[in-house]
Amino acid sequence: MYKNYNTLPIPELHKYQLFMLVHKFVYHNDKLPPAFANYFMFNRNVHGYNTQKNLDLHLQNLQTTVGKKL
Repeated sequence: MYKNYNTLPIPELHKYQLFMLVHKFVYHNDKLPPAFANYFMFNRNVHGYNTQKNLDLHLQNLQTTVGKKL
């Protein structure tokens, strides 16, 4: 059915939209709405020392049950 309509299943569509958001953050930050301009941060912004993964996105530990579901 998804092939007939040239679309993705809902879980895959959700992942795709998340990847598009991250891509815009990394490569086209000026095209994001202001609410998302600082939504993510790079490891280099978290600590001052140089590592191999300083250009990776920093994964924050979520403290709430709502945040853990996202």
